[in-house]
Amino acid sequence: MRNFEKATMTLFDSTNANFKLAVEAQFTRVNPDNSKRDLVYSTQYLNAILNPNIYLTFTYKGEDATAVYTSYPQLYRLRETFKQVADLVAHNEGFVEIDGVMTVRPECADPVVLANIGKKNNWISLKLSMIQSGEDGVVTSVPGVALELSTSNRYASVLTADEFLTVYTIINDLNLANLQSLFSFAFLATDRNVAGFYPQQAPVMQQPMGYSAPQQPQMYQAPMNAYQQPQGARIPAPQNNGGMQMMNRAPRQQSYRSVAPQQPAPAPAYNPAPQQNSLPPRDSGKPIMNMKAVEETPISEISYEDSSQIDSIFDEE
Repeated sequence: MRNFEKATMTLFDSTNANFKLAVEAQFTRVNPDNSKRDLVYSTQYLNAILNPNIYLTFTYKGEDATAVYTSYPQLYRLRETFKQVADLVAHNEGFVEIDGVMTVRPECADPVVLANIGKKNNWISLKLSMIQSGEDGVVTSVPGVALELSTSNRYASVLTADEFLTVYTIINDLNLANLQSLFSFAFLATDRNVAGFYPQQAPVMQQPMGYSAPQQPQMYQAPMNAYQQPQGARIPAPQNNGGMQMMNRAPRQQSYRSVAPQQPAPAPAYNPAPQQNSLPPRDSGKPIMNMKAVEETPISEISYEDSSQIDSIFDEE
């Protein structure tokens, strides 16, 4: 899909009244350094951010005329203002017939104004009026509403009663949140960067160095049981034991698909050298201890009542 930065959807367009009602959504914003950034994008964590600017615009279709932008802050007052005039138009309560001529009631002749719109303090004026229409040389007067904008250079869009009630119905039933989401998803479908302005290819995951892809799992067969005959062997005929015969049924082999277990590497062969005994072999015929030598060993006696003898044990030489 081709890229775009702004989406405009026309809701009502009258050539006779030189009036257009539209919804406009903006998806980019200009930074102080004149660079652009997206208001609708997808993050690297696959999170979609939907934050476009959405406006309901009123435009007088004339030369050098600009639109009046309204949005959520003016939506309630906008509906109340149009409803106040629509109640006077729907059942001709704002009009009266005098001497067979339809005219505006004097108490309803003042315009209804919606002021303080946006930073430029724009305004929208609605005033009941009689519209002169002619067909086949016959001129008739029908009820209508003159819609004037602060940007229309003092020109007014004169709408018939049916046209004005159509505009009121559109404004009253309008759901800006739904339009925001629809426009945003269309913007995400364009060929743009994930989180920037220019398109680029999706990042490719690279494998770290030294990494090798895992091998395909190998077939692993369960070991053969003791009673299982090898392939190609002849099974002897069963013997009759007391009138009962064993059924010659080969056991069912099962195969398990899993990764073959890795065998531990064999330990290196190590043959320790035989230890040489430097001592002569013990003669088991001779006793280990000489009891006579034990009897001749002198024994020293210490008197624990004499403190000088006790101190001599701990004195250093």
